[in-house]
Amino acid sequence: MKPLPWHQGVWDVLQRAESDGHLTHALLLVGESALQVAQFVTAFAAADLCEGESGQGACGQCRSCGWLKAGTHPDLRTVGLEEKKKIISIKQVRELTQSASKTTHLGHRVLVVDPADHMNVAAANALLKTLEEPPDNNRIVLGATRLDRLPATIVSRCQRYRLPAPTTQQAMDWLRDNASDVPASALDAASGCPLTAMQLNADGSAGLYSQRWQALFALCTGKGGVDALTSDPAGAIEFMNRAAASIAMAASGAGSQSADSKLQSRIVTLAERMSQRDWLQWQQLVARALEQCGTGINEGMLLDAALVDLRGRLAA
Repeated sequence: MKPLPWHQGVWDVLQRAESDGHLTHALLLVGESALQVAQFVTAFAAADLCEGESGQGACGQCRSCGWLKAGTHPDLRTVGLEEKKKIISIKQVRELTQSASKTTHLGHRVLVVDPADHMNVAAANALLKTLEEPPDNNRIVLGATRLDRLPATIVSRCQRYRLPAPTTQQAMDWLRDNASDVPASALDAASGCPLTAMQLNADGSAGLYSQRWQALFALCTGKGGVDALTSDPAGAIEFMNRAAASIAMAASGAGSQSADSKLQSRIVTLAERMSQRDWLQWQQLVARALEQCGTGINEGMLLDAALVDLRGRLAA
């Protein structure tokens, strides 16, 4: 497994640091997309354990790579979110750290916590002890999308690397070469992450994203219903928050960042119906509604208030 093209720069930095002996026992890899972070973490762990010498990723031929393919690598320990769980527990982290003191098979062990920003306080404290006094021949690799959810004590004890998001063109080129059946609209639904676009295209969520845009266009032009918005208020509010940001950007004259050229054209046209100030004020209202979702407030009422506000602004 190799890094995604837009992560090659970070990969090269890590490889040079390892060659120079400057790579520490603990790494923190941070990116905007959980899937992209997980892909990089997996690729790095495989390369770190690989017995080959290419430096461009795991060789796929050595004993280590064979164990990885079989899912039985004795020197790789991974902790993640268990099914239907939203946090990584102290039990999971303790089991991980206890393995750090055991004898390795190849002389080197990799311990992975991803997504590390989902550890609860007790789990983070348990990991901190190992970060402070790491056993020899162990490397700890943390993946995260939200640094603000990690204790500063954890962050300060790791070498931190930011994984950049792809440009729209990079993402489209990658999909063309690796998943040509995924439409540009799925990339928009995935906020520009091609791995997520593949997932959303497979489970049908990308189609719902397009339907919500159609409903928003219908609302703004008075040419249709808004059922695609009202059927799931919380999901619609999250969508409108993103949509409002795209429209406000277009209203500023910067154009739309959509990968779908047809959608891009419609967003630019829609932006012209109000001033950028109005679009930004509406986005602020939607953002406040999004913050209130899940707090017990009626989400249908929050959605109705946002839609009424938009209608009023358009009619003014």
